[in-house]
Amino acid sequence: MFTKKITDSDDFISLPSSAQALYFHLNQGADDDGFNNQIQNAIFKSHSDTNDLETLATKQFIIKFESGVIVIRHWRLHNTLRKDRYKPTDFQEEFKNLVSNENGIYTLSNGGCQMVARRLPNGCRSIDKNRLDKISNTYA
Repeated sequence: MFTKKITDSDDFISLPSSAQALYFHLNQGADDDGFNNQIQNAIFKSHSDTNDLETLATKQFIIKFESGVIVIRHWRLHNTLRKDRYKPTDFQEEFKNLVSNENGIYTLSNGGCQMVARRLPNGCRSIDKNRLDKISNTYA
């Protein structure tokens, strides 16, 4: 699922169509926590390139990890899962480096990239696995 709060936003619409297509393919291949390690596959399917991947990271639609894994920042806005269907990500080391704000948007914790960490909103807390099936109606 995709929320129009993201895909109809001016920031998303201003992306090149190849970057938009890459975003959709990255989402399509992501696990239940929004992680994807099949980046080249998504680039191939979307007819995009690594510049589009960098654009998505720069515009803060994804977070890239040194391991080559990415996470969709707005995953919890796009998707909800029933608790009995949820399978935790295999990328636990990367998952530990994230926090989720009150809207469910991922950002790197203070141990991550300083540019992103400085933008953390006040009151960020760790990801609460009990909130996996809840979603806020507001967009940050």
